Amino acid sequence: MLKYILTTNCNCRCKYCITRNMVGIHETDAMTDILNTLRTMVKDGHTHIMLTGGEPTRHRQFFIILGAALCLFDGTHITTTNLDILRYPVGEYFTSITYSIHNLGQHIPHITISVPVYAAIMAQDYTPELPIELSRRGFSGLTINEDQRQNTHFDTDLPSLHNDPEFTYKINRVGHCMDETFILPDLSICTNFRQWL
Repeated sequence: MLKYILTTNCNCRCKYCITRNMVGIHETDAMTDILNTLRTMVKDGHTHIMLTGGEPTRHRQFFIILGAALCLFDGTHITTTNLDILRYPVGEYFTSITYSIHNLGQHIPHITISVPVYAAIMAQDYTPELPIELSRRGFSGLTINEDQRQNTHFDTDLPSLHNDPEFTYKINRVGHCMDETFILPDLSICTNFRQWL
């Protein structure tokens, strides 16, 4: 899946964020350039796009970019920490939403929109109770991210949720996604993200 890092700007400054080291890359908000880049990616065969960051909703042109993505791609996905995406009808525009939980003490919302919403956590934050709580609150699944800067692996057995057999798990292993195609905030294209780790 094509990943578009709209911005490295975020309300969280997590030490494990893969955009943390992207110093000197300036975010563009020139819509002509953004649209041309997105059209080129479609011509190159990309059918689905993930809007990500940083916090993608902090980009000044976020809603215009979202509109363009909806017109150009078969699927538009987002990774966000913005609860408003889950609370308001804008969430219905996405093919899927990945909601990043950076602190398990934070409020975990009840999902009221009809698109699949997945929680994402870092592997070290996993607790056996979390999948049960997420399922109870309407999440479609849980993504567990190993720290791309560490060489530790998540090897905990994950529970089968008999009350919610459709609840899914995904483990992003170290090195996963690093060779996918990324649009960086300055609209340059990167196919090896390891340089930023």
